[in-house]
This record gives sequence, structure tokens and C-alpha cells, in this order.
Amino acid sequence: MMTRVYSWINAFICVFVIALIIVAFSFSMPDGNTYIKNYDMSTGWEYEDGTDADMTDPRTNGGEHIVVHRRLSSNEATGGALCFQTSNLFMDIYLDDDLIYTFHPKLSRIEGKYYGDLIHYVNIPFFEGERTLYIDYYELIDTGYSNFRSMKLQSPREYEYDILSENLSKFLVSAVVVIFGIFLVLFGLVFDRDAVHRAESTSLGAFAIIMGVWTNAGSMVIQSLTDDSSFTRLLDYTALMLLPVPILIFVAAFTQSLGSLLFKIPLFAVLLNFVMIYTLVIIGVCDYHQLLILIHGLLVVCVVTSATMLIRAVRRKVRKLNKSLVAAFLLLFVFGAVDLIRYYVYSDLDVAKYSRVGISVFIAVFSVYELRQLFDLTRRSMELEVMEKLAHTDGLTGLLNRNALEELEAQLSQQDSGGCIFVQLDINGLKAINDTYGHSAGDTHIMAAADIIVESFGKSARVFRIGGDEFLIVLEGSDNMALYDEGIKAMTRLEEEYNKTVDPDKRLEIAYGFAEYEGSTRDPEEAERVADMRMYECKARMKAAAANA
Repeated sequence: MMTRVYSWINAFICVFVIALIIVAFSFSMPDGNTYIKNYDMSTGWEYEDGTDADMTDPRTNGGEHIVVHRRLSSNEATGGALCFQTSNLFMDIYLDDDLIYTFHPKLSRIEGKYYGDLIHYVNIPFFEGERTLYIDYYELIDTGYSNFRSMKLQSPREYEYDILSENLSKFLVSAVVVIFGIFLVLFGLVFDRDAVHRAESTSLGAFAIIMGVWTNAGSMVIQSLTDDSSFTRLLDYTALMLLPVPILIFVAAFTQSLGSLLFKIPLFAVLLNFVMIYTLVIIGVCDYHQLLILIHGLLVVCVVTSATMLIRAVRRKVRKLNKSLVAAFLLLFVFGAVDLIRYYVYSDLDVAKYSRVGISVFIAVFSVYELRQLFDLTRRSMELEVMEKLAHTDGLTGLLNRNALEELEAQLSQQDSGGCIFVQLDINGLKAINDTYGHSAGDTHIMAAADIIVESFGKSARVFRIGGDEFLIVLEGSDNMALYDEGIKAMTRLEEEYNKTVDPDKRLEIAYGFAEYEGSTRDPEEAERVADMRMYECKARMKAAAANA
């Protein structure tokens, strides 16, 4: 039961993250206009005290307003747009005394206190000569991560194109991983009948979706397509908070540790942490960024816990680990650790630079592994199907055999209602044909009888060969006796037609007898005995008729 719950936890996480992606594409912030020139605007700025301003590392003063300015000629700016990216800054932009752009968006409580990394397009009005461009900005919250990036006078469309061109490969890798994850989750929920395998499949799918979302962080592709960043930032933090869940569920399912406290305690801690952080952000106590150390700490704890469960499983010989998968997992975790260290030591917008490589390698290795598993499963299924067919099929005639009849008898004996007709059949004189013409001729005789019986009783019957010259038919239908009468008439006619084509000494003659079976008796063997007795009575009549002829 709990294994099924874990599978649905993975499915819920996937739906939740995908829903956030869809919502992100419905938001919009700044807009811009077209421009045919391209001027670098990262230099030439000054603070009010006359010192040069490095816009990639601007001054901050605990939320106090700071102003930078730059002279701008009409040749540079006419009809253009100032395109740039920011992090953690609100601003007003003036051309001399004219306010031409303001950015003070109101964030919803769930988005936190910081809007993330955003692209701005500021239309520059037409003017002649030179004018001064002022940017009056202040830091939204003190995170130590506030800057202007890639500042240019350029067409917004071309600016977006440059961003997409530069980051498209990153985005595509992440998108492919997300699509792979969605497919894996759906496959697990629909096709995996085993609860443990379903938990494994959905966990890996959820892990892929979350990693795909998180590794897209810093590519700015979603921001450029949606003109929004706050919800994209929320999506990144949500993915990072939920990342340990599918890891823990997968490893616990793989190592048969779903009932272990070693699995349940960290899983509960992760889910509790998720609810707690959302709550603290919504009530305005803090921002996601301020709790990032807690998120990273739990992620490390879950990785260590997962490693412990795997080591225990290997020692107990619970599961045999695939070396390629283990190597891919280790590579992914090592690259993830490198990105984690880079985040705290070296400030870089692309926080998933190496994790993206790791997840790509992992998905490739896992895909090969799954294809092999699928091939092996298909091969084993085909082998089992062949063995099942051989176990229930007569080798000479291709009819059902006694094993199949015994299974049907067991089923009928469990039923309280319903009924059928048993028809016992026996080939007369088969021993004489075997003795006179050999067993090859006898086999031909048996196969001819089988063909006639099948053709006579058609699709309404199940035909069994239960001995050398013995057959049994089970008739099931709304009017069994009518089916029986029609079958006997057809069999007699086909016998006569067949006997016209063979040596008179190899004539085919089939004795028969029937008995009705009612499900309430729960004794199909008794009905078979009655049919067998009547078949021998028929055989005696046939012999007497032949002797008098």
C-alpha cells in the first residue's frame, strides 16, 4: 500500500512542477521596441561623486538609492532600446529629467522578496544632440548578488535572439530531460504492474523532471520567452527543495528499504522543510535565498542516506547494482557537488553548469540500461509464452492437451452456476492401422481426425487431445445441444468425404458420446465419465453395425 503512495507522491511532484512551468509562461513584466543598432553600454557610467561605475559590480548601500549616469548621443540612441539584465535591483531610469522607465513590481507573497534574474527593455525616446541617461537604483534585499549584465543599445528582438543562441543548448538539454522524465512517470504508472518497479520508474521520472527544471536555471531562456523571472525563480527553488524526494524513494525501492526509518525520517524531513519554507516565505519572515543553506544541507543528508542504503543493500546482497548506472549516479552527484561549491565560492549565473553535463550522461546511460532491460523482458516474455503454449498444446495436432483440460476442470469446479457439454471422442481401429501401416500412418489418421473435429464444431468449442486416439470437446453457449447436434452432423459428413479419398483399410471412424454439466454440481469429472461411457456405447454400436454389414 505504502509503495503505491510513494509512486503517487512522485506523480504529484511532477504535476506540481509542470503546473508551475505553465503558470510561468502566463506572466509578463517589461516590453521593448525594435532597433537596428548595437552599442555596448556596459562602460562609460559614473556615480554622482564622479568615480567610474562598474555596472557588473555596482555599489550597494543597504537599500539606499544610488544613481549612475552616462552621456548618450542621438546617433547612438535614436529609436533604440536599452537592453540589459538585472538581479535583485529596483530602478527608475531618466533621460535628463524625463522618466522613461520604472521597475518596482509588486511580488506575490509566495514569490518571496526577490524577483530573480530579469531582462529589461527600455525604449529611448527620440532626441537630438546629447542627453544624460540616469539610472536610480536600489538593492531589494541584501543578498550580495546585485548587478547589471549585458547592457546594450540593441533591438530587443535581436537581444533575445542572442540570449537564445547562447543558451539554447542548455535549454534543450533541460527540456529533453524533462520530457524523458514525463515519459518515464507515465510509463511507470500505466505499464508497471509491480508496485516496487512502479515506485522506481516514477521516482526516476520525477528526478529527471526536477533536474531538468533546475538545470535550466541561469539560461535565461524562460525569462526571455515569458518576460518574467519571479515565478521562474520560485520554480527553481521548488525543484531544489523537492529534489531529494524522488532520490530517496528510488533508492529505498531499489534496496527494498521502503519500510526503513533510515528512509522515512529524511523523507519526512524534506517534506516538512518544503512546507515550512513555503510557509515562512508566504508570511514574510524570510526569502528562499536566506534558507538556501538549509535546502542544500538536507540535500547532502539525503545523498548520504541514499549511499548508506545502497551500501547496506550490497552487503545484504538484496540487489545487484549495475556498474554503469552506479558510475553515472556518482558522476552526477560529483558534478552536483562541484556546482554547490561553485555557488558558495565563485559567483556564477549558471549555477547548474556541471550538473547539466552530469544529468545528460545519466539519462544517456539510463536509457541504454532501460532498453536492455526492455529487450530482456521482451525476450523472457516470449520464452514464457512459448513455454506456456508448449505446456498446454499437443505436439502432433496443435490442439489443447490434458494439462489445459485439467486447468479448465479446476476453473469449472470453482463456479456455482453456468453449464456446458462434454463430448468424448475416440478413433476406431487406430491400433490396427499402426500395426499394419506403421505409426506414421497412424499419426496421419490422428491429424485427419483432429482437423475434422475442429472444422465440425468450429469456434464454439474448445478441443483437447487427451490421449493417443482420444479427444474431448467442451461446448459453451446459449444452446449447447443445438451446437452438439450440428457438430455431430458436420463430423459425420466430413468423415464420409474423407473416406472417399483414402484406402478402404484406412477408413476414419470416430465414436462419440456427450454429457451435460451443471455448474452447481462442481464435479466436471463426473460429467466426463458419463460422456466417456456413452462414447463406448457408441463405439460398440459402430462395431456391431460393421460386423453385420
